[in-house]
Amino acid sequence: MLSPLTRILIKIFVIGFYQVHSGMLTFFFVTIFLYCVFINVLNRTHLSHEQIVLHNLKVVLAFISSPIIALLVCIMLLAYTIKSWKYVLGQILLPNNLFLFYSGTSIHKVDQFKSWFLVQVMISLPIMGYVLFSLVIGFFFGHYAIPLVMLWSILLVVSTSAWIYVKYSNRLIEATTNSILLRVTGNWVKPLFTLVLYHIFYRLSISLIITKILSATIIVGGLYLLADSHGKVDVAGIITLGIAVAHTFLIYQSYRFENSYLLFSRNFPHGRSKVYFSWAMTYLVLTLPENIWFFANFHPGLAIALLFFNLGAGMLFHSLLYRVARDMRKLLYWIFGLFNLFFFMILLDMFWVLVPLNLFVSYTIFYGSYYRQGSLIRL
Repeated sequence: MLSPLTRILIKIFVIGFYQVHSGMLTFFFVTIFLYCVFINVLNRTHLSHEQIVLHNLKVVLAFISSPIIALLVCIMLLAYTIKSWKYVLGQILLPNNLFLFYSGTSIHKVDQFKSWFLVQVMISLPIMGYVLFSLVIGFFFGHYAIPLVMLWSILLVVSTSAWIYVKYSNRLIEATTNSILLRVTGNWVKPLFTLVLYHIFYRLSISLIITKILSATIIVGGLYLLADSHGKVDVAGIITLGIAVAHTFLIYQSYRFENSYLLFSRNFPHGRSKVYFSWAMTYLVLTLPENIWFFANFHPGLAIALLFFNLGAGMLFHSLLYRVARDMRKLLYWIFGLFNLFFFMILLDMFWVLVPLNLFVSYTIFYGSYYRQGSLIRL
């Protein structure tokens, strides 16, 4: 029987977390996982059904027996947990939830810990589902070590999260001070395209860190899972596509920032082409670590192509926001469909077609939609 505090916390934080992050969870824990499992057999129609099943079983066993995969899962667990911390701690301070500082803290801290522990367990169900899946497969095939390590890791993370929530909800509300970033850059000259970057670094630092961790995970995991792929261009193209999709949340937040604080800029004597290139510059700076990785790991011709493919895909996602801003579910459908389309085009050796095509389509959509009334969202 759940305690009244536990029921309240589940209703406020667990249900709210899944409602806010349903699109992200659906994409990253279903779509990308399925592609990672089946990616090596999509273009192997000459294999028999038994051979395909055996190959998929080998991939599954690699997921539960490889230290590299275990490390990537731990990184994703940490990123996911930090994301949940940001949501829960932010929700606690909302005016509607301030009663928790009075009614919730009147309960013994041990009982508070139990309630918050169950809340974090329910929030972490996607990761725990993977760990339990690993334990079941490991039980049948004799791979126990890594699944058990991941199980202990997630229990440690959940316990730490519950302790943080208890400490946070029992402390006094303190005034906040300006960040180091604001104090250092307060007197700097800030071009228009950098304003979104300052907003991301200051207000969305946790989201930025999670995005970069996810991006690094895609790079390392892609190189590991696609090591036996038939072409370097295909591997690099698929990884770059994953990088662009990983930055979708920050692209959306930059669009919201524009509609919240930069609407006045539409009155400036700037042509749409200049605005497009300004946003392109913003995206290039935002993905600067990934762009450096292109040139550090591939020959200059392919690195330049990957940079423009990354830019074209990111700007295409950004441009679509001007057409579907009032229906974010439609935007998720578009991203899901484009991801599938680009993925199969890369497998069909059409990567070099995608590079100019993405830039052309993104510029066309942006040019035709920038001043549309429907591109403004109600905040």
